[in-house]
Amino acid sequence: MKTKLLNSLSAVVLFLIPAINFGQSPPDLGAASSFAVFTADGAFNVAGASTLVIGDVGTNVGAFNGFPPGTVIGEIHVADAVSAEAATDLNLAYGTLSTITCGLVISTTLGNGQVLLPNVYCLGAASTINGDLILDGQGDPNSIFIFKINGALATTVDSRILLTNGASQCNVYFQVNGQVDLGENSLFQGIILANGAINLLDAATLNGQALSVAGAISLSNNLVTLGVQPIASTLTASGAVTFCAGDSVVLSGNVGGTFSTGETTASITVSTSGDFFVTNTTNCGSIESNHITVTVNPLPECTITGDLSICEGESTQLCATVDAASYMWSTGETTECITVNTAGIYSVVVIDVNGCSSSCEATVILNLLPQCLITGELSLCLGGSTELCVNAGAASYMWSTGETTECITVNTAGIYSVVVIDVNGCSSSCEA
Repeated sequence: MKTKLLNSLSAVVLFLIPAINFGQSPPDLGAASSFAVFTADGAFNVAGASTLVIGDVGTNVGAFNGFPPGTVIGEIHVADAVSAEAATDLNLAYGTLSTITCGLVISTTLGNGQVLLPNVYCLGAASTINGDLILDGQGDPNSIFIFKINGALATTVDSRILLTNGASQCNVYFQVNGQVDLGENSLFQGIILANGAINLLDAATLNGQALSVAGAISLSNNLVTLGVQPIASTLTASGAVTFCAGDSVVLSGNVGGTFSTGETTASITVSTSGDFFVTNTTNCGSIESNHITVTVNPLPECTITGDLSICEGESTQLCATVDAASYMWSTGETTECITVNTAGIYSVVVIDVNGCSSSCEATVILNLLPQCLITGELSLCLGGSTELCVNAGAASYMWSTGETTECITVNTAGIYSVVVIDVNGCSSSCEA
C-alpha cells in the first residue's frame, strides 16, 4: 500500500514539474535575429549552386566563401559593425539559455514518432534526431520549446522536425554545447544556438536559424528560411463606427495582412455591423490587429395612415409611424398626426432615438360633391299624383319619405328632400 502511494505521489510531482518550471522567457537574439546563418567566430563556406538562404548571413571572425555559389536573399556581413553587434548579442542569448532551468530530462535519442509538448528539455550528452520528432503546440501559437543539449547534435538522413497545433519555428530553440550536423534531405525547424561548428549536409532544409557562438559554418545545396515574427497592423476608422443604415466608414491600416472579411487591401469600406480586424501571418505564426466594432442602426419604419380620399368641405387626419423621436411634415408641423383639408402630396420625415431617419409620403384626393337637382311636376290636382326624380348616376339616394330610389311618386302637397351619395361617399342634398 505504501509503495502504491509513493508511486502515485511521484507521478503527480512529475506531472507538475513542467508547469512549475516553464514560466520562462526565450532569449532575445538582438542584432542576431536578422541572420538565417551566422557564426560569431569561425569560417563560413558554401558549396552547391542550389543553396538558397532567405535572411542575412555572415561571420564576425573568419573567412567567408559563398554567394556565389548559391543565392542569398538578404545581406552579407563579414567582420563589420553589424556582425560585431550580432556576435555580442548571440553570446548573450546563449548565456541566457544556460540559465533557464530544466523542465524535463529526456533521452538523448529523439524522434521515431515521438510527440513532445511545450517545455524545457535537457539532454545530458550528445544527441540524435531519427525519423520524425513532433512538437505539439496544443493550440497555442506562443508555445515555447527549448532543448538544452550538453553535447553534439546530429539528425539522420530524411529525419524531420514537424510542428503541429500552433507550434512555430520561431519558438523552438536548440542550445547545443557542441557540433551540429543536419543530415542529408533532413528537415529541421527551429533556432539552433551552437557552441561548435554547424554543418548542413547535402539538401538538408532548415526553417529557422543556424547560429554559432564559436565554430565554422558549412552549407551544401541547402534551403534555409529565416523565421520572421508577424507584426500586427493598427486599424483606424475614418469616422464614427456607430451610424445609420446606408452610411459607411472606412477602416484603414492593413499592412500585408488579411481583413476578417477576407480582403487584403490597405483599407475597406464597411456598411454592416460586425467585429473587424486584420490578421498578419508569417512563417512564425499569426497575430491580430486591434479590433474595431461597427454598429449599424436600422432606419425607422415610415408609413402614413389616414383617409386619403375626402369630400369637398371635409378634412382628414394623417398619422405617421408611432414611437418616433421626432417628426417633420412637409407642412412644417412636427406632431405625429396632422389634419389636412386640401388635395396634395404630404410627406414626413421620422427620426428615431438613434438619429436615424426615414421619409414617406401619401397623396390626398379631394372629391367634388355630387350634383343634386329634383325634377318633376311640382303642381298637382286634388286626387292626382306626380313623379319626382333626382339626377341619375348617383350611387345611392335617401328621400325624406324614406325611399331610396332615383324617383318617387307623391300625391300630397309638401316639401320633399333627397340626399344623393356618389361612389366616393360624397353627398349633396336638395329639396322641392
